[in-house]
Amino acid sequence: MVEFENYFGLPFEDASPNLIPISPIQRGRTRQLPLRLTWALTIHKSQGLTLLKATIDIGPRERAGLTFVAISRVKALDGIRISPPFSYDRYEKMKTGKQLAKRKAEEERLKSLET
Repeated sequence: MVEFENYFGLPFEDASPNLIPISPIQRGRTRQLPLRLTWALTIHKSQGLTLLKATIDIGPRERAGLTFVAISRVKALDGIRISPPFSYDRYEKMKTGKQLAKRKAEEERLKSLET
């Protein structure tokens, strides 16, 4: 059993939802655990990178610019995983969010300066 601190999948046992059974495999005379090493980086550090796959945690609040940067680092849509997933209500709240209103007002101000 391996304990994963932030495991979001189905629990193996209800009493210990973060404990996941990992069966060892035999390679020649060596027994190994089939785990893959991964790493994490901030969205800021990912700027300029091209990734094949990414699990993106955009946090509890919407940050439209950062979300765009994170998602645009991945080559194809099937390489993106949003974790933890969020509901459609969150998308709906973005329409009336303070940040969006500020951005729209600034866009209108800049457009008015063009003429």
